[in-house]
Amino acid sequence: MNTVYYVASSFNKPLNPPSQVLLEAVGILSTNHPNKILHAIQAEVLLATWFLHSNRILQGKYHLGTAVSLTVGAGLHRIRSRRASQTVSHRMSLPPAVDSVEEGERIIGFWKVFALSNIWDTISGPTSSCIVFNGDGKGIDTPWAWEMHEYERYALPENLVGGLTVHNFLVGAPSSAREGLSMISMLAKASVLFSKAKSFADSVPRTQLNQAQLTHIRACHEYLDNLIDKFTSSLAPIPQDTQISASDVHLAVLIHTLAYTSAIHLHSPFAATDARSSTKSLSVAELATGLLPYIDYLALQTAEGFPIVNPIFGALWFVVGKVFVEELRRLRGLRRSSSASRTNEVFAMLGRLKATMAAIGQSSPFVADQLRRLTESQ
Repeated sequence: MNTVYYVASSFNKPLNPPSQVLLEAVGILSTNHPNKILHAIQAEVLLATWFLHSNRILQGKYHLGTAVSLTVGAGLHRIRSRRASQTVSHRMSLPPAVDSVEEGERIIGFWKVFALSNIWDTISGPTSSCIVFNGDGKGIDTPWAWEMHEYERYALPENLVGGLTVHNFLVGAPSSAREGLSMISMLAKASVLFSKAKSFADSVPRTQLNQAQLTHIRACHEYLDNLIDKFTSSLAPIPQDTQISASDVHLAVLIHTLAYTSAIHLHSPFAATDARSSTKSLSVAELATGLLPYIDYLALQTAEGFPIVNPIFGALWFVVGKVFVEELRRLRGLRRSSSASRTNEVFAMLGRLKATMAAIGQSSPFVADQLRRLTESQ
């Protein structure tokens, strides 16, 4: 409760956290509380989000890294696994879940930490050296999460066995119609694609390539491109029903924006010289900008104007904005009167994006810093 109170009371005013609050928030492991491990993980995730929101990246990554260590140490990556976990600490081991609800909480908790770790590792460098998270996904057997209300209504099948969950997603292995369709599962999948796309872009050499290298790079690029397209096309439309919770709308917008930004990262090594990559990058950047009215909708759900938006959006919007900046640079270099209309369109989209970032940045130092970087790049 201390962590929840601290985060809730300080999001709108980034302050120096009282040391006593932090000590109490992360000291739960020394208690005898039956759910102390899950509560400790939740505390670390909340503190990480607060520090990242406040643009205190090192502190945020420290707490997120602690959440990753606790998650793997407790064996949450091997729920319903065929194989025994070799990473479970005796001090951290969890007793069998008492019912479907408790098991569901563990499964959802794992995928939340997994997704956040993937995203922040991609944005600002590795949070931890955990090979379970930083690999090909073969170490993760925990099944994709259901929605929490499904765990409350239905019992997990006794014969349900998880195995190579992330790896199977990456290789396109067939799955059941229901598997992995919850919001948190889609966020986890989007985070994997975001991470893989950026890793691919960073791995493309900037020097002259031989034929074998070109063939390999093209094959990897095409495979990831198809995987991202398939995932994006599988996303349900963002709910517009006023009875849908603001948190669900927020999460849906985040998932879509991650998917679009994944495509931008993937095509970034070729966008300057390849027309298809340039067109694809602009297309998804426009789609991402088209989601901004949902942020306006979320603003109406709070009494103080713009809501607290996950700081992840700041980094994603920076990537989207850079596409517009590069396109404006290209159009201005053409010096053709025929390009004036398109220049105005792109400039308007960039302005729309920056206006949203400026509004969110009033309460989020991280988003404000991303806006500063974007403005300086123009």
